[in-house]
Amino acid sequence: MLKRILTLAVAVTLLAGFYLFPAEANTDKLQRILQITGLPAEQRDGLKARLDRDMLVYGSPSDIPDNDWKPASTSWQEANGINLGKPGNQEPRFLGKTAEGDNLASDYFPDDAPNHIAPARRDMIKWPWERGLSYGTGLDVSDYTWGVIAKALSTYHERVGHSGPGNGFAANPAFRTGFNKDTLKDHFLVMAEPKPGMAGAVSHWHNRADLGGVWYDPIFIRWDILPNFMVESIDPGTDKAQPGQTYTGRVVLKAKPDGSFLSDPVTSQLFSTLGMKLELSQDYTVPFGVAVNGQLVSVKNFTPVSGMENIYQYKVPAGTTESTLEFTFQWTAPVNISSDKITLATGVNESITVLPKDVWGYMEWSEITNIDNVKAVEVAAAIPDLSTNLETDSFTGVKPGEKIASTVAYKLDKDHTKPERALLRLRHVVGEEEYPIRLQPVNGAPAPDANGYITLKPGDVMVYEYTYTVQSSNTTIRSRINPVDTNQDTDWSNNRAEASVIIPQYDIKVEVRPEKDSYTAINGGNAGLNFIIRVSRKDDIPGEIKTTGYFEGFNGKYAGRHSMNTTLGPGEYKERKYGFPAPPGSYTTVAEAWPEGFEDAFPADNLDESTVYVGNQIFKPDSKIRVDLIDGGPIYR
Repeated sequence: MLKRILTLAVAVTLLAGFYLFPAEANTDKLQRILQITGLPAEQRDGLKARLDRDMLVYGSPSDIPDNDWKPASTSWQEANGINLGKPGNQEPRFLGKTAEGDNLASDYFPDDAPNHIAPARRDMIKWPWERGLSYGTGLDVSDYTWGVIAKALSTYHERVGHSGPGNGFAANPAFRTGFNKDTLKDHFLVMAEPKPGMAGAVSHWHNRADLGGVWYDPIFIRWDILPNFMVESIDPGTDKAQPGQTYTGRVVLKAKPDGSFLSDPVTSQLFSTLGMKLELSQDYTVPFGVAVNGQLVSVKNFTPVSGMENIYQYKVPAGTTESTLEFTFQWTAPVNISSDKITLATGVNESITVLPKDVWGYMEWSEITNIDNVKAVEVAAAIPDLSTNLETDSFTGVKPGEKIASTVAYKLDKDHTKPERALLRLRHVVGEEEYPIRLQPVNGAPAPDANGYITLKPGDVMVYEYTYTVQSSNTTIRSRINPVDTNQDTDWSNNRAEASVIIPQYDIKVEVRPEKDSYTAINGGNAGLNFIIRVSRKDDIPGEIKTTGYFEGFNGKYAGRHSMNTTLGPGEYKERKYGFPAPPGSYTTVAEAWPEGFEDAFPADNLDESTVYVGNQIFKPDSKIRVDLIDGGPIYR
């Protein structure tokens, strides 16, 4: 367990007081291990290999100078059958050496630290080898071995007296992105790789502010067969789901030993030679759940995970070669959905896709593949196709104040599976406002209720008559139909229909016509500027109409607005003359005219302006010549 750092020449092994393997170091077993693994029978210092409670060790504790011995709960001499003059329950600090010649620290040796803190609250040191806390980066091991390591570490807090998942390594902030090989290999040094019949060991380093300095913790790792949990199938119980209707689904979960280690020749041969069985070595309990569009649903007759809603326990006993769990569940197709598909998914021993992150404390972290831990299926939602259409899609040639009657139809597609309630709306759109239009049933169509609802059976077409009053501007008749019991429709494009109400439009035009584009003033004096303002009617609608407008010129004290209201018949125009004196400069006259009480057909020519320029000519008459210059005609006011 917790050791104060005494030397860097340290390898690690079994945790104190935790005994997992048979005591005797069988010579035949040792020879088979050495032969299969290719490890040396004798290391470079001449120390011979032996098995110390299934840990491969070279030499003995007596080969370590000044090796410490302390009273312990176990006896090294009894476990190894070797008399070193340390009778009773005593354990050495070092069991011997590794094949590389490093001292092999024993976790049977009592702790140097007076107390422990839970693994979840340890200030883990990332990449300790980069800080000179160990030699090298440890052994490079397989994904399967990292799964074995994760399995041992996931329950280590229980072995050191800190029960509850919140105390485990998986809850440590160092592993917030996942308790897997990618994060474990940043913090744990593999000193000895566990194999069938052989113990392994890892160590981690952490800061202890309460004890001062950096401490390391060697942890014994027993090789084991890892579990593999999977979702074999999920059957929703229907090919098409009607929103609001309940169905019975079926799920098949499986669990079996992960035999992927057999692809490694050394591991496979050790496993076979030692006569081990491909079965789970312990009981497992992992979480599972079923979700519909991401929402977990209830499953009957299963024990729920404590404190979790709609998450249940899948229990698999030791000795399992294959476990199958088949169950049914009830689910209701959501009413409010965002697509025409409903997704059903089952997850087992996972906390990313189906099950929430909060379930991590109940997961089995040794599983090295989660490719089969989730399975999902999509079910087509039985979504209605409601539609509407107007008998007339454009009303032209109508006059303001005229009352117009027409019909509108509302339909449910014939292939839908059941009757649907629908909301009917018919509106007269005037500018930005919508005004309701009363629907009058035709040929036995049901009258909409107080909410505007009717019920349509598949294939129904309901027709209604309506009447509206033509306004003084163009408007729109707008019909809509929406499903009431779902927020989905197969084709939203036909849930709305519109008809334009187009009244004849008057077309008034105004023009500002200058007498000429430029004038000349003499010696800074005034020039007379003259314009003709013309208002004309371009349309051929019979009858006279009133027009309203104005014109104004910008010339300092002469600037002013002048009204120009008149009456025009089809194709008629009227003019007004306008002028004023102006010194050198530029001058703009603007005019605007509109049909009174009506929209104009072409607003772009209801406003006009013209700019003229007054230049300056300097004249110095001599004594012999007299010249009178007059520029411009009369000034109209």
